[in-house]
Amino acid sequence: NHVVIFSFGPVTRQQSGTTLICRNIVLATLSEKAILNVANPPSYTPSPSVQSTTLTEGDTFMYNYIISADPQPDSYTWRRNSQIISNSSRITVAVNSITITDVNKSDSGVYSIFSSNVVGSGSANFTLNVYYPPVLGDIQQSVTLNAGTPFTLNCTPLESNPPATVSFSYNNTGAAEESVTTTGYVLS
Repeated sequence: NHVVIFSFGPVTRQQSGTTLICRNIVLATLSEKAILNVANPPSYTPSPSVQSTTLTEGDTFMYNYIISADPQPDSYTWRRNSQIISNSSRITVAVNSITITDVNKSDSGVYSIFSSNVVGSGSANFTLNVYYPPVLGDIQQSVTLNAGTPFTLNCTPLESNPPATVSFSYNNTGAAEESVTTTGYVLS
């Protein structure tokens, strides 16, 4: 009895599923056949291949990954800004995808998927940026002043994404636009 040993390696993921055949060349017969299975931890490829996306409040967000793992992951966890998230009335998570309906500003952040199988673990990240309109602070509706008294109007955007630009007008004449840091406009 001869023992013939065929060695190659190290094996890679791409070789998984390869058929290995041992033939008796003299008799031209097939004596053994085996399929090479290469176990590997999960790895993720975004589909489409973007790492960041921007939406407007009210939109629906869907993000998918192509997952490569053998065996398939036996556990997975989604996180937003390091906080675990799970299925809810607006959010649906799976081992390779997430869907968020009616996105709002609190959905902005870095999303991560972590999964594992008996061989190891894998993860991937992407960033969701949600645009929302400015919320303005209190503004005076009507003011009565004596003639010659200066008037200050404060219009402060408290928050918005992207940052708000404020403009003022007086008697239907436009004033120059002021940045978000504007705290008032004085008419004299």
